[in-house]
Amino acid sequence: MSTIPRSAQFSKYGDTDMRRVVAVPGLSPGPGQLRIAVRAVGVSPIDWRTAQAVMRKVFPRTLPAGLGTDLDVVVDQVGAEMTEFRVGDAVMGTWLTTSLTERALADPVRLIKKPAAISWEMAGSVACGAASPTPSSISSACTPPTSC
Repeated sequence: MSTIPRSAQFSKYGDTDMRRVVAVPGLSPGPGQLRIAVRAVGVSPIDWRTAQAVMRKVFPRTLPAGLGTDLDVVVDQVGAEMTEFRVGDAVMGTWLTTSLTERALADPVRLIKKPAAISWEMAGSVACGAASPTPSSISSACTPPTSC
């Protein structure tokens, strides 16, 4: 990972030629926030629809905006008052079009600890498809659970 985090973004709505990888400023978590280092990302059809403005009324974006929905990450810094997660925790969850990045600030309510039996790749793609990153949705996505 580079010292200056990079993120896939679009600054205009349109086709894939509008996407760029750009350097983003350093991030420090505020109270109750996490800074995460992304390991795997799921990009779903909703991401492309959002970038093409099809979902503009449902998911209004301030441009430039990022891409990516599901993510599997490692907590690399915690803000004050954070008690649920610690530095080094492997976590997974869903994000609204900002997960295709190297580092980001995260709201812990959208994350759960990644079960050890689930690979980084699976964890980075299951949350949006399961609709809610909860242990029960992970279990139902892995049938039988030992297959993950």
